[in-house]
Amino acid sequence: MFDRVEAELGPVEILVNNAGIEPRADVCDFDEATYDAVMATNLKGAFFCAQRALRKMREPAGDGSSMSRRSTNSRPPAFRPSTA
Repeated sequence: MFDRVEAELGPVEILVNNAGIEPRADVCDFDEATYDAVMATNLKGAFFCAQRALRKMREPAGDGSSMSRRSTNSRPPAFRPSTA
């Protein structure tokens, strides 16, 4: 993704990580596949995207900014304690 963007538009100067998933279920009902999907998107994806962008930003004559955030669209948290 970065290679294509840089080829078409030039070096990345700004990165905004703003991706996340939030299953709408009680945390006690999550299976391992759901947990893995949440971690891969919300943590791993954001980390490696920032890492790739920041490597280029740190090169000589490179400059830029990175911001990571997570939005839940103003919904109540899905991760709630079990009432069991």
